[in-house]
Amino acid sequence: MIISKKSAFNFLVLGLSLVMAISCGKAEQNKGSEVESNQVQAINEDSSATEKMYIEMDIEGIPSLKRGDSLEISVTGNEGENMNLQIRRVQEMMPGITSVSAFVGSSETGQATLTVKGQKVTGIIDLFDQKKKYTFAYDSAASSYYLQPINPEDMDVLPGSKPLSPNE
Repeated sequence: MIISKKSAFNFLVLGLSLVMAISCGKAEQNKGSEVESNQVQAINEDSSATEKMYIEMDIEGIPSLKRGDSLEISVTGNEGENMNLQIRRVQEMMPGITSVSAFVGSSETGQATLTVKGQKVTGIIDLFDQKKKYTFAYDSAASSYYLQPINPEDMDVLPGSKPLSPNE
């Protein structure tokens, strides 16, 4: 009889321990999902804080570009804010993926690096003379390409040697 009371007591302690562990685990999960939703909200606020500048350009013509050709990028709604890319290099990196390197205006003005896969283009445009950098991407909701300024504080820059690009 004493053994059965001891077993019952152990069973009760074990059962209470399991209940406590399960309830603490659910509290941690809720806390974790709350932190995750706050992070998602912060990311969405950051991405909406920088304005997208919608652009127009000849996407279909990019694969046929050669060194010395030019590609015009027109910022929609802002007359005079066009960029003329002077193509330096067009190279097929893998089947179906093409890399394009270009000067923006001249080698002193800026540089662009674009990657083309099918009919989608992504990349970075760095304007040395204005000390601005933009990401080049596609907005599927608006069915249009855009430039979005890159915040310098968000860039991961390693300390050390002199900059590789001019005028920095």
